[in-house]
Formats: sequence, structure tokens, C-alpha cells
Amino acid sequence: MYLFRQIVYQALSVALVVGLVLTLLQQIGVTPLILQAEQYETNVSATLHAHSNITSLTEHHHAGADWLPGEGGERLFYSWLSNSLAALGFALLLIVSIRIGQLSGKLPKVSASIGLLWGLCGYLVFFAAPALGLTPEIPGMSAAAVEERQLWWLLCALSTACGIGVIIFSPLRWNALGIALLITPHLIGAPETTGPLFAHPDPRAVSALHNIHQQFIIAISLTNAFYWLLLGTLCCWIVARAPLSPR
Repeated sequence: MYLFRQIVYQALSVALVVGLVLTLLQQIGVTPLILQAEQYETNVSATLHAHSNITSLTEHHHAGADWLPGEGGERLFYSWLSNSLAALGFALLLIVSIRIGQLSGKLPKVSASIGLLWGLCGYLVFFAAPALGLTPEIPGMSAAAVEERQLWWLLCALSTACGIGVIIFSPLRWNALGIALLITPHLIGAPETTGPLFAHPDPRAVSALHNIHQQFIIAISLTNAFYWLLLGTLCCWIVARAPLSPR
């Protein structure tokens, strides 16, 4: 029971900090690009958004009846809250994995520098590998059905996590299996949409959206990289400072 409470408190402490940092980074590099893309949305693209079940601020905005937080502090608070809740789940996963490694003897030493490796693995599993098949989206983009994208994302994340685990923790002769797990989701292929990437009727708007999309990919990739490296570092740092059992 002591270890369970300790893990929860540690994960919550890490999540509050990481959620705040992520929110600030989003406000600087990601949110402005989303707002730029929203300006080009038309009724046509909003309709496509709704029919393909793409979750975005603009979809809820066009729905009219859905509740949205107010601009400014309220929106910032709810962004921080949602980011912190997501970080809590990932922090619990990381800390439990680290503790299992300690208890099994496979991870005798834990430090902040080791946390960078854990964070890198998290980045590869939950962002980089899925993003190779499912490009990060901005408002106005066409996409496959959300159920298909979710199933492929889950397959990719699980397969990548298992592949990395096999390569790192198994004997060398099992490396081929690890590599096979890494590439299997991409051989299957992510679900694709038919038609143009952007449905805006104005070619100049489409060109601008393509430019915004490229910037968005770079911004969200860097933001997620910092997020995961910070999350891994803080998780290992806080675990290293706490004993496995009460004194």
C-alpha cells in the first residue's frame, strides 16, 4: 500500500509540472498555428470535419451548442488541466515501469540522465512512430474515420513499445523480432482518406494551409520531444529520491 501511494503522489507531482510546461509551450508554438488554420476554414471544411469525427476546437465551435471555455485565463486553465491529466497517466505508466525494473533487478540504478532515455522511448512510442503514419492534423484537413485511426494508433503504439522492449531487455538473438514489431504497423499502413488533403476551394488558401501544416508538424514534434524528455527525467529523478519501502 505504501508503494502504491508513493507512485500516485510521485506521478501527480510530475504531472502538474509537466502539464504546466506543455501548456506554455503550446501557447507559444502550437496554438497560434491552429488559430491561423481556423481562419481558412469554410463551411465545406467544417462539414468534412464533423462527418469524419475530427476532434478540434473549430469542430466544437461550429457545432454551436457545445460548451467551450472562455478565452484567456479560463481556456489556459482547462488546457493545463487536460494536459496534466494526460501527463498523470503517462507518469504512472513510466514510474510503474521503472519500479518494476528496480524490483526485478534489471534497473539497479535510476537517475535523471537515465530518465532522458525513458523519455525518448515514450516519445518514439506515443508520438514519433504513430506520426509516421498519421500526420499531425490542423483544422480543415481531411482524414479517415476516427475509429480506424484510433485502432491503427493503438496497434502502432503497442507494437512499438513491445519492439523497443524486446530490443533493450531481451538477448541479442531476439532483436530481429523487435525490429519486426517496430515495422509491422507501417507495413500494414495507416488508414488514408480519399480526395485532397485540404478541401478549401481557394488555391491560395490551400497553399497557405500546406505551409501552416508544415510549420505545425515541426512545432508539435519539438513540443512533444521536450514534453517526453522532461517527463522521463522528472519521473526518474523523483523515483531516485524515494526509497522502495518506508524507513
